[in-house]
This record gives sequence, C-alpha cells and structure tokens, in this order.
Amino acid sequence: MTSKVKSLIWLRWQFLMSNKFLLFLAISPIIYLSLLTIVGNSETNVLYMGTGVSSIYSLTAGSFLAMMISEEKEKKNLKTLILSGVKEGDYIISAILFPVLFAVLEVVLLPFIFQIKSMDWLTFLPVVCLTVVFFVLINLLIVFLTKSQTQATLFSISLYFLATFLPILADQSRLVKVILDWSFYGATTRYFSKVGAYSLTDTSFYALIVWVILVGIVTVFAYRRNRYLV
Repeated sequence: MTSKVKSLIWLRWQFLMSNKFLLFLAISPIIYLSLLTIVGNSETNVLYMGTGVSSIYSLTAGSFLAMMISEEKEKKNLKTLILSGVKEGDYIISAILFPVLFAVLEVVLLPFIFQIKSMDWLTFLPVVCLTVVFFVLINLLIVFLTKSQTQATLFSISLYFLATFLPILADQSRLVKVILDWSFYGATTRYFSKVGAYSLTDTSFYALIVWVILVGIVTVFAYRRNRYLV
C-alpha cells in the first residue's frame, strides 16, 4: 500500500469521525434488521435475510459512498486530489475501502442475527464480496458522472429500488426472471432461492463477475474524465 493511499484512507477516516450522519447511515441497516428478529421465525428469517442484504448493499455500499464522495466532489476536494497527482487506482481503493468493510461485515453478521444455520460460507462470501464491489463501483461511477450530491443520491436510491423490486417482479414474469438472473443482483437472488444448494458454477455468478469487470473499467475512465475536466 502506497503512502498516498494510506494518507487518503486516513483523511476518509477523519471525515467519517466528523460526520456522524454518514457514519450512522453506514451502520443503520444492521440496527434495523436486528429489530426484525423480534417478530421473525425460522421460516421468515431467510426472507428477511434476502431483503436485509439488499438494504445493506444499497445503503452501506451505495448511498453511503455516493453521499460521501459527491460531497467531496462538490467541495472541489476531488479536483484538488486530481491536480495533486493522485492516480485513479489509489483514489478508488481509498474510496471503496470503508464502504466495502462496512457492507461485508454487516452481511456476514446477518446469518448469526437471524440464526440461519444452513449457510454455505464458501459460496456465500464470494457472492457477497463481488456484489458489494459492484455496488461500490457503480455508485462511484454515478458520482463521477453526476454534477451534484442530489443527483448522485437520486440515482443511488433508484439502484436500491431496482435491486429490491426486480426479485418481486421476477416472480410474476419469466422475462424479468431471465433479466434478473443475468443482472448484477442475480447471484444474490439465486443464492437465497436455494440456500445450501447454490454453486459458484451457476451462470448468475459468472454474470456478476462480468458486471464487476465492466463497471470497474468504466469507473476508471469516468475518473479520468474528471481529470480532463479540471
């Protein structure tokens, strides 16, 4: 890890410590979901788990990141970093570190909170980590392409509704189900539809890998676009 990355990570930590709202936004999903265990049971917990994972993806790896980086962009901090010679790789690593850590940690805690014993961690963790990375990268891309914090937040929330309602619509339409299976959220949905029987050889997991690679490439170019605009 380069000294620039360490400095950027330290600055982000200081920013979080001084912005309690964003910090609360990052940990709020696990708090709300913990309350569901009061009314849940062994049959509904898996359903809650699927909904909970969607919320964590969208808030912790989504809105949390979008609000943090878009505020940085509005205050011209991004312009300053670009002009100081910060490379896209260093910036992206420092930007996604805390959202990824918060999201993965909260998703890993969910099976214990909901007392789900049929988790296949060797398949669950790769699906979770890759989906988290996708949500982080797509929200970073949104921030790079939008002009204000309001725009970035709106697009981020739209992504949340897409991830939430696509699985519901898939139950009503075969076409939507096919779209969902090949979407960025297909691996998560298929995992919870057959807990304990999901395999990393499933086409939905390969589709997720492709989504992560494509969005990662576009995000790098979007960062460079901001470099050329300063």
